[in-house]
Amino acid sequence: MNQFNSADAAVDFNRDGFVIVREVFSGEELAEIDKHLAGFVADIAPNLQLGEAYFEDLAPGVLKSAFRLNKHDAFFDELQADDRIIRIVSAIFSDPDVASHGVTFFAKAAHSGSVTVSHQDNGFQLMAPPEGLTATIALDASTRENGVLCCLRGSHKRGLLPHSQSGVPGFSRQLAEPLDPDVYPEVALCMQPGDMAFHHIDTVHYSGANESPHSRRQLGMLMFSSRAKRKETAYAAYKNDLGDLHEKIGETDP
Repeated sequence: MNQFNSADAAVDFNRDGFVIVREVFSGEELAEIDKHLAGFVADIAPNLQLGEAYFEDLAPGVLKSAFRLNKHDAFFDELQADDRIIRIVSAIFSDPDVASHGVTFFAKAAHSGSVTVSHQDNGFQLMAPPEGLTATIALDASTRENGVLCCLRGSHKRGLLPHSQSGVPGFSRQLAEPLDPDVYPEVALCMQPGDMAFHHIDTVHYSGANESPHSRRQLGMLMFSSRAKRKETAYAAYKNDLGDLHEKIGETDP
């Protein structure tokens, strides 16, 4: 496995709003993750309420995303506390007391994985200071062909931008206006299994559809510094707007 330097990863992250760290997890560790994930997908996900799990519209029964896997399997609690992940996030935020807020499964199934609209994670989380990120473990190769995550370099420095309702279950908010690609160039976070990506909660990102014959599965962990606190008034307003959308589509956001 790669003997990565947490300090170097922190420099790149704070400059660009994202960073990839290669070969964090070994093949044996990925096999163990796959074993627990397969049990979750087969036995738990089909019984979850909307808002805890979403399935592809064009491929009924194919899981698109699921939230808080750690509530159902203690293995995922151990995974989000992995020392390698904590060291990187602690270096990024100069804080030894960072915390993970749960493990999420994201997938783009072969030939049917849908688009993820352009957004900032803080458009949903509403944290201040915005000292948070999503740490992503690649379980499959992530390529241009199978719906790679794309980040806009430097966009995290703009802070929280206006969002509008998207009408997409699970991603109910999208960026209201696009950013200038010459100022904030798109970077595709192509990864191999075992690599990890970290992107800031204010980094604008999106992913395309998967029209390839290869799946793109990832586990994500939303992590914050000990200083980050939710803006409760803004969050309450967001939840109120979300309630109006739920009445129309009959589904809930995570």
